Amino acid sequence: MRISTNRPELIREVGVGHRVLIDDGAVRLRVDKAEADRLTCVVEVGGTIRNRKGVNLPDSNLQMSAMTDKDREDLAWAIENKLDYVALSFVRSAADLHELQGLLPLAGCDLRIVAKIETMAAIGHLEEIVETADVIMVARGDLGVEMDLARVPILQKRIVRMCQTAGKPVIVATQMLQSMVENAVATRAEVSDVANAILDGGDAIMLSAETSVGKYPIEAVKTMGEIALETEQFLREKNEGMRVDASRTLRRITTAVAHGASMVSREMDAKLVAVWTDTGNTGRLLSKTRLNVPVIGLSPDLHVCRRMSMYYGVIPIQANRPERILQMLKELDELLIREKFVVANDLIVVVAGTRLDKEGATNALLMHLVSGSADTAPIFA
Repeated sequence: MRISTNRPELIREVGVGHRVLIDDGAVRLRVDKAEADRLTCVVEVGGTIRNRKGVNLPDSNLQMSAMTDKDREDLAWAIENKLDYVALSFVRSAADLHELQGLLPLAGCDLRIVAKIETMAAIGHLEEIVETADVIMVARGDLGVEMDLARVPILQKRIVRMCQTAGKPVIVATQMLQSMVENAVATRAEVSDVANAILDGGDAIMLSAETSVGKYPIEAVKTMGEIALETEQFLREKNEGMRVDASRTLRRITTAVAHGASMVSREMDAKLVAVWTDTGNTGRLLSKTRLNVPVIGLSPDLHVCRRMSMYYGVIPIQANRPERILQMLKELDELLIREKFVVANDLIVVVAGTRLDKEGATNALLMHLVSGSADTAPIFA
């Protein structure tokens, strides 16, 4: 039997004894002989192979670019349509991300990069990948193909913890409610898996086949939403914060203010935390502290608001920021009351910069009683 691939250079990079895994590992081959134009393989686990199925080569050191010609076409479309995030598959090291990053300034866009962790090579370069990417995705499907399945849960926890420390959002994805591809009800084990991803500190949980090709996409989304609501309610009642490593974030002052907001909101039983942010970075750091109250992320930039939708516990609202603090608080009161987040005399925590005209200058933490009037002066913390 002969099988072809659209990447002929693989033949030069796959050696004798290397595994060739097809269709998420459903079919498993091992290379017995390598020739100039073909690989002869022994079938270790047989099965049916259809067109356009993926191939994993966990033992091979591939030299090809992480970006294909199709990826470049898709990137151009994403830039043209002003998307907020783009995910790069099969990232092996920070160099793959640098290649993608190098294309973005040419387009003059502010697209954020999601690095999909799904190869053995990426595991050896986790720290540099987390440092370089804007968001990390734990793509458990291909990880489970490339390594012993028993390692995947612990690796997932390790990656989530690294992202927590670095203040980076992390998505847990693939086969979260896999049985709902064919069935209307999830298994108990799947429900626990989704809940544990949130308990571990994941910022987002993602459905894949359940909604792309599954028979019950709406039911799958509802089920995942219900699990998230129950789990997040438990976290709020538990009322335990998390910490971010200030040495690995952009601004140590901003990180300290985020920690302060977390502590003050818990000690003072604040109704919510409102944060003014031009870039979304302060909202991102606040989300990583896992506050037990909502974080209202306020920004005049619609793209920043859309990006903040990725951040755990953050509700983004587009709003212009007045230049004077008292006027800012007055308009904030009116907005929060209008949106039914608070009522008069609720205590809230406000995070902003004392230089309201300067971008990226978050340095102030205020405790504020909602009044709807500019007469109430804030208490600086």
